[in-house]
Amino acid sequence: MRRPALFCALGAVAMAIALQRSSGMYELPSLLLATAAAVCALAAAFFGSTPERRLLWAQIILGAGFLYGIYCHLFENPGFYANPTQLRSFRGLALVALLCGSAYLCVHLRASLQKARFLLLLLVFALMGVAIIRASPRPRIDVFVFRQMGANALAHGHDPYSITFPNLYPHEPFYAPESVRDGRVLVYPYLPLTALLDRLTFGDVRYISLLLMLLAAWAISRLGAGITGELAAAAMLFQGRSFFVLEQAWTEPLVLAAFAAALLAASRKRWILLGLSLGVLAASKQYSPLIMLPLWVAIPRPQRLRATLLALLVLALTIVPFWIWDRDGFLRGAVYFQFWQPLRLDSLSWLAFWSRRFGPPPLPLLPAALGALLALLAGVRWRSNPGRIAATAAAAWLLFVLFNKQAFCNYDWLGGGLLSAAAAAFSREVSS
Repeated sequence: MRRPALFCALGAVAMAIALQRSSGMYELPSLLLATAAAVCALAAAFFGSTPERRLLWAQIILGAGFLYGIYCHLFENPGFYANPTQLRSFRGLALVALLCGSAYLCVHLRASLQKARFLLLLLVFALMGVAIIRASPRPRIDVFVFRQMGANALAHGHDPYSITFPNLYPHEPFYAPESVRDGRVLVYPYLPLTALLDRLTFGDVRYISLLLMLLAAWAISRLGAGITGELAAAAMLFQGRSFFVLEQAWTEPLVLAAFAAALLAASRKRWILLGLSLGVLAASKQYSPLIMLPLWVAIPRPQRLRATLLALLVLALTIVPFWIWDRDGFLRGAVYFQFWQPLRLDSLSWLAFWSRRFGPPPLPLLPAALGALLALLAGVRWRSNPGRIAATAAAAWLLFVLFNKQAFCNYDWLGGGLLSAAAAAFSREVSS
């Protein structure tokens, strides 16, 4: 394939459109767009053996994705619970972002301004993120409650896995019966690293998510060759539902930041930083091994053992203390809960499509596992280039989500971010 960056850019923008249409909830046109994004990732994983040299079309697609995101921020609700009367500053900042982005159309821009335009976009995004958080101070979603109460418990010397949480959805079948008792949710569903990072924030855990989004964008920009990398990062940041992900306090920004940092470290042959980033990625979410495998396989054999041991050390330092503190609570929240959760018919997945028409399948996790395995077998190569690594991770993740029993905006947002990283990485030939 001569245009892997173009395919990844198309997939990232298709995913952004799908999420803007449906906010990650079930809708057939959005499901088809998300499937198209997965096909683009698979194509790049299969055939993207060489980085792309002619990047104009990839840059045009990524720039169009950025512009579409700005349009959404100007004329549509960037969140769900945000007070519309408090979004004037947000929309004004969106216009500033449009002005900064227009600098990429200036061919003869001064060198100092070329360096400043992306940093200005990061600054504007940070200010827009603060505006969203202030406009939606208490989103009514369990993720926000889990993270806030978990951080508060840790701050007062209590184990997040030992406390209970209010059930915001008493009349909805969103939790398995094993997870609820007497109107309280019995599980803290995230890995300990989330609680540890949330503990560092004061007042609102979403500020750490905002910082991680910026870190992910910076790493993606550094993966690419100049303009292409920066446009890939900008398209990821300013897509229509990025601020929705931030408002709802979903934890995927941590996963994307860790993956992008690990991929950047691998491309620069910084093996210590790679080991640390892999450890953070492993400790970020239960599904992280799925997107770690392409990275791990591509590490040259002499460095693989050291990077693996360092990653395992980071993982152990975050998990073992909580395992000792309350083993049963940890297993209940971090492990069992993931299997207990019921099939959600409002998921943006083909499993929900099937269930709506023919009833629940007998083995709901099997299609997701087989889809991810197919992508990994197709894309994993020894000595893969950074673009193929990211495309393989995106393909495996998106196929897993498309056939999963629960698939929402945060999961697909991560898939779009992985595709943006792949588009950036395919624009530069860097041996991994």
